[in-house]
Amino acid sequence: MSKLTFTYFYTNPPFWAGEEPNWDSLEPLADIHDYFSTIVSDLTKDGLTVRVVRDGMIEIRYDKIESKVRADDEPVDFQGGLSLWNEYLKLCNIYNLILDGLTVKMKNFAQFNFKEITSNEASRTTYEGATSTGSGIPPNSIVGHYFMQRYRSSHRPGLPLRASFFSATRWPLSLELFTPTFDLFYAVIASDSLSEYVFSLSKAVCEFKKTNFRLTIVLCWFVVEAVLKDRYSEYLANLPNSNQRINSDRRNFLEGRDVTAGVMSNILELVDIINIDELRKIDKLRQLRNDVAHSINKKEINMAEARDSLSLVATMIFSGTGLELPLNLSISTQTL
Repeated sequence: MSKLTFTYFYTNPPFWAGEEPNWDSLEPLADIHDYFSTIVSDLTKDGLTVRVVRDGMIEIRYDKIESKVRADDEPVDFQGGLSLWNEYLKLCNIYNLILDGLTVKMKNFAQFNFKEITSNEASRTTYEGATSTGSGIPPNSIVGHYFMQRYRSSHRPGLPLRASFFSATRWPLSLELFTPTFDLFYAVIASDSLSEYVFSLSKAVCEFKKTNFRLTIVLCWFVVEAVLKDRYSEYLANLPNSNQRINSDRRNFLEGRDVTAGVMSNILELVDIINIDELRKIDKLRQLRNDVAHSINKKEINMAEARDSLSLVATMIFSGTGLELPLNLSISTQTL
């Protein structure tokens, strides 16, 4: 029987996949593990598999990464393993962002407080057939607490399970949501450039949620600048007889350091690749980024500026792809 290993994480806060548990039927049981560890959604396409467990654990396996874990039956070295682990963390954050956005769109409710998935929020789990044979637990992490709640021994005797699970802040999520989430996730990671853009967007959203609006602006500009460079290079490549008209010296001139993002954005607007409204928003974001970078601690970035910048990034990333990713730009924080 073959063994399959997945990388898993929980959202913040976790959710019940499907319906909330029937606490009255669970209360008398001595063993609750099988119920809470049941896989309720299992979607696969072209070597990408995403499973969702009843207690809200999300498991991702990508054969493209797994094939490198033991290439030629030899384990990867430390640096290679670290790089592959970072690839999985990127996938976790992309899926997390997509699930967060589509939940708002479909439920009209900001169920999650988006948070970056790091090594403290993710680990590995192995199955032999349909049976889980072992799972890693991140040390000193709330994820370990969520995982161990599958076991009756983790709950205080005499305390109702519903209270022990803090179920009042753990809402159910319809199983119907996981198919469009998987479809968009698959479409994003099928493109190397699009997956990098969305991963960077997830980092910017994370900083926004932490009310670090200055860093949000900087991260947004990194993405916009990369998108502009790609579109500008694509525009040059698609010119009639571009290979004959643009030799290496001319290309170095047209794409050199003197051709700034501001120049590229203006050219792209003139040839109708971006519109005038996008150009103005890009100009504003560039000015905000320059204020942050060159006037340290002097320019105050407000929430509206950061939110508008994130919306611009999401629009530019998916422009022309036929895809759309709504963003959950609500903030849960304290104030004075």
